[in-house]
Amino acid sequence: MGKKSKEVKYTPVLNATLLEGAFVGAMEQIYESINICNQYKSTSMTLEENVRALHEIAKAEMDTVLMVTEDRHAKSMKSKHACFVRRTRTVRQVLEDVDVEDEEDLKVLLKAVLNWIQDAHLIMHEDTDPKIRSYLSEKGMSDDLKKAQPVVGVQ
Repeated sequence: MGKKSKEVKYTPVLNATLLEGAFVGAMEQIYESINICNQYKSTSMTLEENVRALHEIAKAEMDTVLMVTEDRHAKSMKSKHACFVRRTRTVRQVLEDVDVEDEEDLKVLLKAVLNWIQDAHLIMHEDTDPKIRSYLSEKGMSDDLKKAQPVVGVQ
């Protein structure tokens, strides 16, 4: 009888450039979905249907970001990449908790995604101060997104 070989899970480790490309790709897809929501009158879908589609697209793109960094320790990534992943995890949890059938939750969804895209852009920008980057990555989303405070000196 021959030996049975174990199935080995292989997750490729992306270098910093490829990792950043994956992050930017996710941001771009989500941004395009936000634009479609803004232009809903020129589509065959209602605003609510577009926001629900944004919800699914954002979840899928964020899942991809989290999947490619799944087995990586934050110290094995550039600081801005680790911050990006931390911020994405907090917003991904908000997306999981949103009830897309509730109109009030759709507002929370839009605010969460818009805040994330702004924060993600600042986190990934080379000229962002490391303290601001760290703050943005660690800010959690409160139940009431209206309480989110702007970062002084960034707007």
